[in-house]
Amino acid sequence: PTVLEASPRENVLAKRARALVNVRIHPRDNIAKVVQHARFAVDDPRVTVRGLKKDAAEPLPTSSVTSAGYKLLARTIRQVCPGVLVPPGLMVGMTDSRHYRHLTRDIYRFSLLRIKGKDSERFHGIDERIGVKNYHEAITFYAQLMRNASGGQ
Repeated sequence: PTVLEASPRENVLAKRARALVNVRIHPRDNIAKVVQHARFAVDDPRVTVRGLKKDAAEPLPTSSVTSAGYKLLARTIRQVCPGVLVPPGLMVGMTDSRHYRHLTRDIYRFSLLRIKGKDSERFHGIDERIGVKNYHEAITFYAQLMRNASGGQ
């Protein structure tokens, strides 16, 4: 849950309550399946479970790991971070990529961030930031990606 609302004060009983749950949907699922699962999990006829229309988007399909785009991305990652493994994975953050699904079959959502310890607590929180070294590495990555994509080295 990302939003919980009920009584306006601690000594007043709530007449109604509301919870907003921010869900990251796996590519094999869809909004209707998630809503159905939530209704099953709550299992209370007094509780209304529904999907939100605002900003709701079905998950993008899985992108190819054999395409030229994936190979370009993997090569660039290895150039900037020698010795790392480059497995496909899921980005759990909402990105603008949903607006480009009509342009291409494969969309790769990637950000070069090294997340350690308490770094993850700062995402969308107080003092949201990344380290200077990580910021420099991200800039290096995107510059190299543009060089590689344009045929340069």
